[in-house]
Amino acid sequence: MAGYHGEKSLDFHLGVLPDTNYLIFHNIRLQLGKYFFQIDILLLNAAFALALEVKNRTGEYHFQKYLNQTILKYNGKEE
Repeated sequence: MAGYHGEKSLDFHLGVLPDTNYLIFHNIRLQLGKYFFQIDILLLNAAFALALEVKNRTGEYHFQKYLNQTILKYNGKEE
């Protein structure tokens, strides 16, 4: 349910984009060969395509580019 609520929290922000310039698709399931994958939100316009993977988690994120990882700190714990 956290993922669902995270996606719903973006509805307002995506809703302010002009309908004439953007197409917004939710929960797309696509096949690549024998494998399937899912895109939470796909935002398209004439200049770009943006695939959004939405999370709804509490805490502080630290992006470590040199290690190619992300650390979530919450309640004194790291994940």
